[in-house]
Amino acid sequence: MSARVAIVGSGLGGFVAYTTLRHAGLQPEQIAVFGSDADPAGAWRPRAEAIRQRRMRSESDGHCAPTSFPGLAVREAARRRDPVPLVQSVLDRYRPTVGEFLRHVAELRERSRWDESVELARIDRISATEDGFAVGRHGVFRHVLLATGHPGLAVPDELAGDPGSSTPTSRTSTPRMSPSSAPGWPLRPSG
Repeated sequence: MSARVAIVGSGLGGFVAYTTLRHAGLQPEQIAVFGSDADPAGAWRPRAEAIRQRRMRSESDGHCAPTSFPGLAVREAARRRDPVPLVQSVLDRYRPTVGEFLRHVAELRERSRWDESVELARIDRISATEDGFAVGRHGVFRHVLLATGHPGLAVPDELAGDPGSSTPTSRTSTPRMSPSSAPGWPLRPSG
């Protein structure tokens, strides 16, 4: 395998790590991303919808770029040809919309060639080897980053199927993953 870095987790944490590695000069073929969804905002999007989130808390919470400049205020000001987002940013009052954030993720996903590195796969074991780390049955990597994120939404049974709810219609959960003992760390549900 030509990839030398593995990222386990294809959500926003894995995406930010990937864009940072790309910014540092690694090519997509040098990075393997393993996860359950090719869309890095795929797990975040339903959470934001569930709480009816319309704006990000701040500009710093609202971008996935490997550098802090230019942030979303600069991008939005250029796109809208309007200096208001810049003034709001200087005054620490800029709060990008969820739509602006998702547009940014989509642009960065395409520009960074994220999809070339993503493999839809569940990793159940990471083991130390002489040459690095064996990641499931996907090969040995010199470096491994775990970005497994949060468990999925768990909808109480009494709300499952509620037409007035913006939550998923069936009970869902994702087991929490925790490393067990070295050198082989089987990833298994905890508690």
